[in-house]
This record gives sequence, structure tokens and C-alpha cells, in this order.
Amino acid sequence: MLLTRSAATVAAAAVVALGAGCASDSVISGSGTPSPEPADNGVSQLSARQILSRSQAALKKASSVHLKGRVVSAGESFDIDLRMSDRAGGGTMTQGGQTLHLLRIGRTVYIKADADFWRAQTGNAAAAQLLQGKYLKGTTSDPSVAGMAAFTDADKFVAQLLSSQRNVTKGAKKAIHGMEAVALVEPGKDGGTMYIATRGEPYPLRLTSNTPSEPGAIDFVDYGAPVSFAAPPADQVVDTSKLTGN
Repeated sequence: MLLTRSAATVAAAAVVALGAGCASDSVISGSGTPSPEPADNGVSQLSARQILSRSQAALKKASSVHLKGRVVSAGESFDIDLRMSDRAGGGTMTQGGQTLHLLRIGRTVYIKADADFWRAQTGNAAAAQLLQGKYLKGTTSDPSVAGMAAFTDADKFVAQLLSSQRNVTKGAKKAIHGMEAVALVEPGKDGGTMYIATRGEPYPLRLTSNTPSEPGAIDFVDYGAPVSFAAPPADQVVDTSKLTGN
């Protein structure tokens, strides 16, 4: 495999478990223009499991969403800045001064990083040199890149993040992005708190860590904002078929 645990599994754990950092407040809409307060959506009167189900459906229905924040897993910090739409997604994940660029258009996936990153992931200096400054191209069914592709796919992200199997309890209300939200708390050292909008669509607004020593957050903003992605030029792309996995 081209991508090792540190590039995919640890990053996934960082996003879902949430370790440390902070995230900035942003408006929920893409325009930034205040709008009339939406009507109460009734979720605050539901059970925690029902709120989770409603929120999952709302997030899956959204045409786009922007995730931004900083998290830590096993002592490693990750800055997350990802946009997802129904047909495409992309953005960056930065760790230890290295930035991973992710892009998915349909079923085609592109990943770009520096030579040090690829050398660490492949253990192959020649492959790292070939990929320096280039995008590694694969598909969502390619095990070499599928793990990272999930960070650009709203449906897969939702399935992992808002699984109905999660053991959550309903917490207190809190204003997030200037909107009232109700908390869903998953207990345990790897648990987190998800804040769900109680007005308008029951969208997730923020995910925070429950670990006091590693406070962190990911904000969900810009729901429905236009998102446009373009494939990189052919001369900046290397197909996974040209590389030999380890």
C-alpha cells in the first residue's frame, strides 16, 4: 500500500475522535449575510438517538459543507480545511509542517504532498522523487488512496461521523455560530460532543473533544455554498499504476 496508517488511519482517528486545538466561528451560510431566524425544528424535544438520525439525514441532504478546525491524535496535531459537495470534494490536512492536498472529482482521487511525505509513506526514494510537486491519481476503489478519499466524500464521512450505532446522550443547549444548538455527548476518553442546530435544518454545527487535556473542535459551516473543483493539469499527475506498492 502507498499510504500507511499515519497518513490515513491516524488522520481518520484525529477527525472522529478529536484531540486538541481550536476552530474559528463562521457563519453557517456561504454569504455571511444575516438572515431571519429559522423556525424551531423540534429536535431539542427528541431523544439523543432521534436527534442523531435527523442530523445525519440533514447532513447527507446538504449540497455542500465546509469543515475547518484543528485536532490532535496520539500527540500529532492536524489542521483540517475540507469542502465537500455531492459530486466532489477537496482541501487540505496539515500535520507537522507538511500539507496534504486532497481532491476528488466523481470517483477520481488526487493527492499531493512533498517528497518527505511520500518518502515516509512509500519507503521508496525514487517514488518520492517522482511524486514531488505532483498529484498521485487513483480511484475511490483503489486501496492505495481510498482511505484519504473518504475525507472528500460527504456520504462516507457522515456514515463514520454520525453512525446510528454511537452511544450518545442529550446535553445542554449552546449558541454555535450565533445559532442555538443542542449537544449530543458521546462518553469516554475518545468521545466527543456534537452540537446540532435546533432551528432550520438540524445540521451539525461543531464537533468538540471531551478530553480536557486535548480540547479541540471542527466547525461545520457554509452549508449549501457553491463549491467548484477542477482536475489538475495532466503534466502534474502521476497515476498509481506507475508506482509499486510496498
